[in-house]
Amino acid sequence: MKLRPISVEILRDHNTPDVAVELAVRALRSLDPILDNGLSIVDSGRIEPVSVPGSTIVDTDNIPRLDIRADFGIIMTHNELTVRPEKSKKIIRENTILAGMAYSRGKNRPYGIIDANQSGVPEHIVTHEFGHLLRIKHGGEYYDGESHCTIDECNMYPVSSGHNGAFCQECAHHTASNFHSLRRKKSSLFGRYLFY
Repeated sequence: MKLRPISVEILRDHNTPDVAVELAVRALRSLDPILDNGLSIVDSGRIEPVSVPGSTIVDTDNIPRLDIRADFGIIMTHNELTVRPEKSKKIIRENTILAGMAYSRGKNRPYGIIDANQSGVPEHIVTHEFGHLLRIKHGGEYYDGESHCTIDECNMYPVSSGHNGAFCQECAHHTASNFHSLRRKKSSLFGRYLFY
């Protein structure tokens, strides 16, 4: 059976510098050993506004329909990501600032949004959100937006706690397994989900 390529398009918000996009490409390329070099990364240079021009925040509950032309999208922004507690499955304080989010809504292909202003955006934030896009399992259960890996050195451990950005053996296995499963399917869409 011929495996189809899986593509991820890197897009920019209004004010995103090239260096943030270069970092995202480098972060995704760090997954090549796990993904057997099967990921096609496209830096289209396109602006896909996720914030209102002149604003300093991205209201993640009101993101417009996005024109993502690949299987997945990674959107780099220089604005803070916020989510209102009443819209979240998790208990989130008012005006919580997030480093990244990954989600799929019916009208969009799965995508992640990364705040490139967060300490230069460590590569592990990009790979953490891409792991969520691939619906990594840990301990036999799909992530539901409320759980992460319990191994604190793993990239899928909650990002806010800080870690070295490498996947643990189990999460690396699930990343590769889910990725290659997608390569055998005609569609990469998983349905609706939201992860932090």
